[in-house]
Amino acid sequence: LAYALVEWWDLGGWRQWVAKGLLLIILSESCLAHPFYVGHFNLLAGKNPERILADSDLDWGQDLIHLRRYLEEHDLSNVEIVYFGAGAIEEIIPERHRRPMPHSKEKYLAISLRYLYLENARQGLFQDLMRQTPIARIGSSIVLYRVS
Repeated sequence: LAYALVEWWDLGGWRQWVAKGLLLIILSESCLAHPFYVGHFNLLAGKNPERILADSDLDWGQDLIHLRRYLEEHDLSNVEIVYFGAGAIEEIIPERHRRPMPHSKEKYLAISLRYLYLENARQGLFQDLMRQTPIARIGSSIVLYRVS
């Protein structure tokens, strides 16, 4: 693509304008991906790239820190976390978010899109969950559901 842009740029006329437009799209897309570069797909994949590819191309556990921030901002507890990644949940998500609080009757599930889509496709584990609308999408790879 870069080679084609350079070639068209040198030709001038309408091709130069097409090259400028494509370059603008590429640069804009990169800016819009911030700060979720790891799980970012191009614009053609749409808002839900997990429908196309949900394995390690989308999810490396990079959004666990964003999940912690979300849980703190919304003061949520009783959150079960099912995520794909190498980081230890206990080191990133404080226990106060993971254990039930006496005043809280609600339970939440934060799940990596990798597990949600791949395990559901393999074993049908999350059929009911797939019919629900998540209350939040955390970064590009975790969704949060209210399950109680």
